[in-house]
Amino acid sequence: MIDIGGTTTDIGCLLPSGFPRLASASTEIGGVRVNFAIPQVESIGLGGGSLVHVPEGSEGRFSIGPDSVGQALREKSKCFGGESLTATDIMVAARVAEVGNATPEVLLETIEAARKKMKIMIEDLIDRMKTSPEPCSLLLVGGGAFLCPSELAGVATIEIPEHSGVANAVGAAVYVKMLFDLFSLLMFQ
Repeated sequence: MIDIGGTTTDIGCLLPSGFPRLASASTEIGGVRVNFAIPQVESIGLGGGSLVHVPEGSEGRFSIGPDSVGQALREKSKCFGGESLTATDIMVAARVAEVGNATPEVLLETIEAARKKMKIMIEDLIDRMKTSPEPCSLLLVGGGAFLCPSELAGVATIEIPEHSGVANAVGAAVYVKMLFDLFSLLMFQ
């Protein structure tokens, strides 16, 4: 399962039982090391607000993220009239997404390079989570799901459920509630 949000792409693995695969090592929550069974989640700095860095001339290296405009997407990204080139701007310029009130002018070679880079980043993340070389099924959620290409190496099928754009918010709320209940239990025993 992949959740692409505004600043990161997070991946987890659901086992055949329907439960998430758990982290094998100790985990930190808010900087505190805990010894609880926590779902294994891997993250990369790729989201809708991730900054696209285009080198000038032949010097430098093309990159996306991990820095991001974050919550200021509506003020800073080109598709909303800002000056920062973001991953969302790339997809709007490619006519894959309809976000904002403007279509940014982006060179075709920059669009192609950025989309290729995003694809590689997501494929590498999937490879790190997979437990088998066999193609897997992918459940895609999050407001930035439009960043994910329709075909990925190592993925047999991609499913985008109804209301997937807000699934990340629901998941975060459930997770925070679970942590609150857990800490309340520990504090009052």
